[in-house]
Amino acid sequence: MEEGERAEGDDRRDQGRRPERSRCSGRVVAILALLVQVVALAGGIVDLVVR
Repeated sequence: MEEGERAEGDDRRDQGRRPERSRCSGRVVAILALLVQVVALAGGIVDLVVR
């Protein structure tokens, strides 16, 4: 029983580590998406002002 519990604990640790990495990559993707949107809005405003 102890070995099985230890194995389950290891699996849980691995699952806990993987989401953290995906969360970090998710944050990076979200930040990049926001930057792209900001640049697009700025470009649209510039176009309106130039016209």
